[in-house]
Amino acid sequence: MGKSEPLVPLVFDTALVPPVARFQAWRSALSSLDVTQRGPDPFNGHARLWMLESLVLTHASVDALRYDRDEARVRADLKDHLAIVLLLEGSFVGDYGRGERVSEAGSVTLLDMRHACWTDATRLEAFIISMPRAFLLPMLEGCDPHGIVATGGPAALLSGFLRAAVETLPTLTRDHAPAVARTIRDLLVDAILDACRSGGAQAVREDALISRVRSYIDGHLAEPIDVASICAALRVSRSALYRAFGDGVSEGSGVLQQVQRRRLHALRAMLADPNETRPIAELAGAVGFSDKSHLTRVFKREYGCTPGAYRAHGPDPQRAVPVEDVPLVFERWTTLLD
Repeated sequence: MGKSEPLVPLVFDTALVPPVARFQAWRSALSSLDVTQRGPDPFNGHARLWMLESLVLTHASVDALRYDRDEARVRADLKDHLAIVLLLEGSFVGDYGRGERVSEAGSVTLLDMRHACWTDATRLEAFIISMPRAFLLPMLEGCDPHGIVATGGPAALLSGFLRAAVETLPTLTRDHAPAVARTIRDLLVDAILDACRSGGAQAVREDALISRVRSYIDGHLAEPIDVASICAALRVSRSALYRAFGDGVSEGSGVLQQVQRRRLHALRAMLADPNETRPIAELAGAVGFSDKSHLTRVFKREYGCTPGAYRAHGPDPQRAVPVEDVPLVFERWTTLLD
């Protein structure tokens, strides 16, 4: 797929879904959260979504909902990206580990998916920005932004840019997506740092063991990796490793799922690189996959297509997406950020 194609959004409107299925359809796009309705039926929600290379931008209007992400879910799904909510209308109250905080229209609230939280929201209109932690956190001067609520001039500037951006994006092409993503990131950095300097954030927390394991996996993708090798290399016990990755029924399963996911993500990145011309089999071997049929099966389960189709079309083919499939596409997009 050529980068010169237009930045056409995916659109999800519950008005196009049978009334009895509307809330479930919306909730299916938020697999990292437990979502419950606060208001009566019928549920209404509308969203436009753009994949802007380094982030996913959503412009949404949605009825009142409560969102919960507890510690068990954090350990189970190992979501690793950041979610930023810029409120245009409405409000919500949430607890992000430091007591309840209120977010109102004009505010920017940042949530780190590595940490538990809950929010209770009125009907609202908002921009939601989902991005990899590595795209933002190194620029935040060591502050931990999880649960920070930023307001004031920098937040208003970000809001103004996003309002203009969603009207302009249809006139741009995929060539422009990286620049748009960087501008959003840079304006967000200003808003978050302004709040940090005002005492709104603590020193950054380190998820030490999980981060060390992920770094070890990324550095040894082509080699055999199992629980024993990780424990030996990092000098940690099996029990500590299992606790960190939420293993329960099958000991080590969460760790091994993480190994597979890191390998898939590395392969996906190479397939998306237009300058990477090596055969898929060679790329697969470079990240630890030797069984072609197994690779095809797990890659398709993770990204919705085969490695060959991904290389040819990328994660965002410009095609009509049935409304009922939009939540699944959004979930796949955010998976690319972890």
